[in-house]
Amino acid sequence: MTVIGENNSVGKYKMFILLECLIWGVGNPVTRYIYLSMTPFCYMTVRFAIATLFFVLIFRKHIVKDLKWEKIKGCAIVGVFMGGAYIFGNLAIEQAMVTIAGFLMGTSVVFTSIFSVIFLKVKLGKRFLAILLTVIVGMYMLCCGGTGEFAFGLGEVYGLLSAACLGVTLLLSAKYIKDVTPYTLSAVQCGVTALLCMPFALIMEDFGCMSGALPVSWVALAYVTLGCTVAAFMLQNVSLRHLSPIFVSLAFSMEPIFTAIASFFMLGEKITAVGMIGSVLIMAGIIAASVINESK
Repeated sequence: MTVIGENNSVGKYKMFILLECLIWGVGNPVTRYIYLSMTPFCYMTVRFAIATLFFVLIFRKHIVKDLKWEKIKGCAIVGVFMGGAYIFGNLAIEQAMVTIAGFLMGTSVVFTSIFSVIFLKVKLGKRFLAILLTVIVGMYMLCCGGTGEFAFGLGEVYGLLSAACLGVTLLLSAKYIKDVTPYTLSAVQCGVTALLCMPFALIMEDFGCMSGALPVSWVALAYVTLGCTVAAFMLQNVSLRHLSPIFVSLAFSMEPIFTAIASFFMLGEKITAVGMIGSVLIMAGIIAASVINESK
């Protein structure tokens, strides 16, 4: 990993990831407004279908150049895991406390690190492992308030599955983004996710809910489509050309902080003093990770 001071452009991409975390963090409580009148799979089908259409219409010239089976196949594989991350993540938000769901989805850094060691033979240094542990403790303190009151149900299981899928997504994205443009990878990810959600929406839900949805739900849907999907995917895929997937997943640990803050103002979920300390630990860990090599 390049130290920030060695290359200003690398610092720019790290800021892109933090901006993505901010967008996602706000998006988590915003999603609750969508669920006031829309069902999960119907909403996600529409969300990712619109995002796919956006990418195809705006960036079609770039995408057409990548229309080769070998390239699209790799992007589709990434899309399957990204689809899983979003499907499980939104189910977690629906069935668990938003801050707890944010914490569990933030553990993608653990899965990314484990998968990197197993499949890519990456060696993580003691200092980096200490930073990783610090961030995990910080996330727990932030989301659980340090009380140990952590009920583990189906919603929490969905949160962990989302984190695991995201970990695989980052590793595969870093691999395939070298062969295609960020526009192509983002478009295929969105398209595959929409296709994965559609059967569940048709079998388990009623698309009629979309026509009777509340205005606030449509406003929230617009935010998560353009912000949490189109903008976030672009920020992520552009940055993965320059940053390691382990650092990106570690930086994603900032998302629970933004989720907790946004949930406080939007949903009234309180941030405890212990949670504040946890936020400081997370930020300290991210700063430390920015200036050391993962192998140290």
